[in-house]
Amino acid sequence: MKYGIKAFCWLLFFFLSIYLGMSTISLRLIAQNALDQERDQALAAHKSAALLFAAMIEDNEPTTEQWQQLGNTVQHTANNPFEIIDQEGQQLYHSDPLYSGLATHLNQEDLVKNTIQVSEIIELNEQKSLLLQSQIGGSPYIFISTQQLVRYPETLKQGTDFFRILLLVLQLILIPISLFLTNLITKPIRQLIEQATNIANGQTTKPFKVKRRGDEVDDLAISLNQMAKKMNQDLRQIRKEKEKQELFVSSLTHEIATPLTSIIGYAQMLQWEELSDSSTECVDYILSESFRLKQMSEDILRLLHSQKHELQCTAIAASQLETYLAAFIGGLDQAIALDLDLQQATVYMDLNLFKVVAANIVANAVEAMATPKELSITGRIDNDRYFITFKDNGRGIPADQIEKVTDAFFTSDLTRNEGHLGIGLSLVQNIVSLHDGEVTIISKKGAGTSMTIDFALNEVNV
Repeated sequence: MKYGIKAFCWLLFFFLSIYLGMSTISLRLIAQNALDQERDQALAAHKSAALLFAAMIEDNEPTTEQWQQLGNTVQHTANNPFEIIDQEGQQLYHSDPLYSGLATHLNQEDLVKNTIQVSEIIELNEQKSLLLQSQIGGSPYIFISTQQLVRYPETLKQGTDFFRILLLVLQLILIPISLFLTNLITKPIRQLIEQATNIANGQTTKPFKVKRRGDEVDDLAISLNQMAKKMNQDLRQIRKEKEKQELFVSSLTHEIATPLTSIIGYAQMLQWEELSDSSTECVDYILSESFRLKQMSEDILRLLHSQKHELQCTAIAASQLETYLAAFIGGLDQAIALDLDLQQATVYMDLNLFKVVAANIVANAVEAMATPKELSITGRIDNDRYFITFKDNGRGIPADQIEKVTDAFFTSDLTRNEGHLGIGLSLVQNIVSLHDGEVTIISKKGAGTSMTIDFALNEVNV
């Protein structure tokens, strides 16, 4: 989950938690106030009825008929159902058959003289009620009355409904507020992420501007700017050093080329003369090494040129590539059994550079193959790219060298006696990268090599 979503959820949860806490407390206070009012009302009614009974009983012990008369008299003034019991719990009178047996809900042993005991809220006849009990004056009789709660449940229901509606309204208000606060919190973080991404993509010259906040985000922004500044300085220094190296190599290569041409020319002139066998052998060696050195110089210049080359891409038909490859490989070595199958498409590429790529890949394949020489070249379309695969039956590449073969100046011949400088596949890598493609090598020692390169399709095919 993204940080912004987490921040939004936490803010909304925080606000709703505060609301739920405050609404619960408020609802409890409102309901308790209603309950206290009804309890006071019940106490007043109970006390009044108990005093009336005490006045009428005096010191007598009423009979059953007298209790009936006394009860009926008090019932006219009392609004709440009640009953009278003696100390043994025997019911002497009840005003309402529906509320008979109220004493079973109370404990008479806990009753204190001259006090009115009020029960917790109980359910009587599916209604919330309070039970009250007290002794009638100094007599051994106990007066029990009930108070049906009306205002308390109504207040509780009305308060609950009100806070539920208020919760829905608050959600409509809190959601945009939480979104606003989330955006306010995450905006500098998103800016930092954007700046870090720019730095990762090499854009180190543009400083990151952030409002002075005096917090950790401000410190992180300053650190990013310092890092970008240092990276920019290092990159400039690296580019300068690289330019110096390329200039040195290019100048050295050009300086070598001029005397090398003279050496080759004079050596060829010596071949026309009548020389002894030992002298002829020396001249031949001079020529072979001179040509090898010339080839190395040309390879270095070609590699340097490819790194700065501006592509001149055009739409090239696959059939045109097929014709070129067949003619090139046929002229290179007629002993190669060529299997050429390119899916028809129009490829967007620099044809001259493709020829350099193909020449280097095929040259490596030819060198790696023994008799019989088998080479297959296939082309296919996949995800708006055109993939060309060169597969030979040569000696293969050791697994530990596959990732290194496209590095400049890498060669499996550590003595370099074969005359290779290790530039060919590096040149292939550079040219394919200029086309936004990749070089994929699959090889196993003794089982041949498969090399795949890819180019963009022309927009007509997309």
